[in-house]
Amino acid sequence: MEKEKIVREKCAEMNLQLHVPNNFVPYFEMPSYLNKFEVFFDRFTIPSLSKTALEALACGCTVISWNGLVSNPEDIVRNHSLKAVTKKLQQIYEKMLKS
Repeated sequence: MEKEKIVREKCAEMNLQLHVPNNFVPYFEMPSYLNKFEVFFDRFTIPSLSKTALEALACGCTVISWNGLVSNPEDIVRNHSLKAVTKKLQQIYEKMLKS
């Protein structure tokens, strides 16, 4: 697959050892699991960041997505914080109640 080739080439360029999990990682173990890595390659088939990519950013990983290197990780983490998401949901619900 072309996407796999891109990831393998990028790992070689960055002198990284590629690790592909072959077992399910329970949600509660995700932070400690992601903290073992420097770089996270997100999916390339859907043009958006996955939830796991957001978690990797929150753990301080460099994330490479379909669009290349995520260059604004602080903004992304801030926009997906509990406070920001709660505020946005509240605005949506208030708008629905007014309709």
